[in-house]
Amino acid sequence: MGSDKAQVRVNDERLIDMCIREVQTIGYEPIVVSGADLTLPHHIRQVSEYPAFGGPVAGIAAGVDSLSCASGYIGIVAVDAPLSPKECPQLVSVLNNNPDVDVAYGLYKGHIQPLLTIWRNAALRRCLAAFDSPRDQAAKALLRTPSLCSLGVPVGIATRDYDTPAELQELGSISLQ
Repeated sequence: MGSDKAQVRVNDERLIDMCIREVQTIGYEPIVVSGADLTLPHHIRQVSEYPAFGGPVAGIAAGVDSLSCASGYIGIVAVDAPLSPKECPQLVSVLNNNPDVDVAYGLYKGHIQPLLTIWRNAALRRCLAAFDSPRDQAAKALLRTPSLCSLGVPVGIATRDYDTPAELQELGSISLQ
């Protein structure tokens, strides 16, 4: 897109703020992983992988490392799919009803959505530990970890990611920062 996606505005709201709002709407408190200065509300925690801009798995590892609790669930969503948190309750339900499943991921029109996942905390930590380095690793690589029990869950259009200004205009009036 030529600019920091998190800072792009749709109807005068930044994508990062849309994503945070959607996560909070379903009852969770987000941790934002970004090397950019996003000027977030004071109650929103922001972390970054070191060195910054190390790719999705490095960012996920930084977010997980910032957690003090090693139990429960961890959700992963992407800023360029700001409405995707709407699908997270369905993924949580799958984990609640399937105790042997380590991760539930979105499956949109047959395509795996590796940045729309709900993980059991211990399983995600185990997968991250399997990498020599999380740097420059694609998020799908986490789902390929041996002995991982994953389950794809059909999800709707809310999972759509927006990669171009033309696509974002479907959500409303845009401005690039």
